[in-house]
Amino acid sequence: MHGIVSCIRHGSETEYFITTAAGGSLKTSAAKSAITLQAGEAIETDEANGGEIGTALVEQDASFMSSVISLAEKTAARLSSSEPYISGIAEVDAATGRMWPRLSESASLFIRKLLLGTPTIVRFHNDSDGLSGAYSIYKAVEDLRSRGTGICPNMIWMMNRGVSYSSNDASNDAFMLNGYETIEKPLLIMIDFGTSADSNSGIESIKDRADMIWLDHHPMAEGFAGAALEHYINPWGSGSDSNYTAGFLAAAFSKAFSGIDTKEMENASFIGDYSKYADEKAKGYEMSMIMDLLTSDSRIIYGYTGNDITPEQLDSVLADSKKRAELYNYARIRLEEALDRALPYLKQHQAQGYGIYVLDFEDVRDSDSKYPLPGRFATRLLDRVMDSSREQCAVIVHAGSYISVRLSKSVCKGMSILPIIAALKSAYPDTIEAGGGHDCAASIKVFSKDSKKEVIKALIDRMKAANWRVS
Repeated sequence: MHGIVSCIRHGSETEYFITTAAGGSLKTSAAKSAITLQAGEAIETDEANGGEIGTALVEQDASFMSSVISLAEKTAARLSSSEPYISGIAEVDAATGRMWPRLSESASLFIRKLLLGTPTIVRFHNDSDGLSGAYSIYKAVEDLRSRGTGICPNMIWMMNRGVSYSSNDASNDAFMLNGYETIEKPLLIMIDFGTSADSNSGIESIKDRADMIWLDHHPMAEGFAGAALEHYINPWGSGSDSNYTAGFLAAAFSKAFSGIDTKEMENASFIGDYSKYADEKAKGYEMSMIMDLLTSDSRIIYGYTGNDITPEQLDSVLADSKKRAELYNYARIRLEEALDRALPYLKQHQAQGYGIYVLDFEDVRDSDSKYPLPGRFATRLLDRVMDSSREQCAVIVHAGSYISVRLSKSVCKGMSILPIIAALKSAYPDTIEAGGGHDCAASIKVFSKDSKKEVIKALIDRMKAANWRVS
């Protein structure tokens, strides 16, 4: 059968992705070859012998490559849904409808890459919102493959532990992609992080090396270069806000090419990010807790050799009902223990109409476990302080080089912590490496933890001076 070498993965043993065309359909398969091939080279495969690559090469034919790419585009358009996904939440569905043309176009790009075996890096933030989004896409791709669509996923899943896409992140991605030869640009998908000017250097480094699909829900910072990308999608640009989570956005994206049930993943993202659409009585609460645990410390299931969790690994955990129950109970108990230990260590500062509570997380964290991480613990701690003090408050939790800030809804109503963080970044350019997030939940990363005390003091002083109207 007539085919083309659409992608080559170099390594200890070279792997070729061969895309064949017959009867108006494409099929890509990974194969080995006794001869050295080049990307874009036309070949013959022996279908009677399992698709083995023939030794006789076809003379290079530019028109054939064009026809393969054109067929990939047509197939991707056919597999993409023109009908917006309906969740049943009126506000969410209205925003989804406004974003659907861009979601559908991005889905077509993604499917085209899948059809041609193009390397695709998926970076997702290390929390339940980011992982739930990656998991929805993973399940949708598996569904697409099971339907005999001819795709050959060539995907790399990477958990992103920072809030920005740094130049180091871009360098690592470029290094991985350098191991491939392709007839199309590789693809980079970003989920739930990076919408600040701190990502500009990474974007500049990678934009000519890979196409990008960026799914986020953080407020778009002034000067953020990613907003100009063709496939940057954010509910803030469609009349919604951060309550429409990145995990839900990625689930909606997956619905553009698959009919899988994403309800549990959607609610897990809402719960994990404290969205007003969260339903703690519906499916998703347990999953959210498990994802928070595994994105904090995957060693709990893989021992000290464990690395960052991938959607495939999460899938195997969730499929085991016994393991799933054990992990949920472990996460719930450990979180309650950490919250109980934290209260005596809180230091209080009084602002106008609310209290600011500061915690050095090193005082309460377990040295044997990374769970819970400071940022998500700060959110839980805010709830606990409000329950015990019966007052409106803000919580600052710091550990290592990170400072996490959480504001209660009444403190944050109509206000935002982001201008304060932006002012601090300008005032301390040699001290603060990155900072950003949401109006009521944000973080700061300093270059050295030795300078953290000065930044925290300045943060508290600026919060007091902000004179927010607390309702």
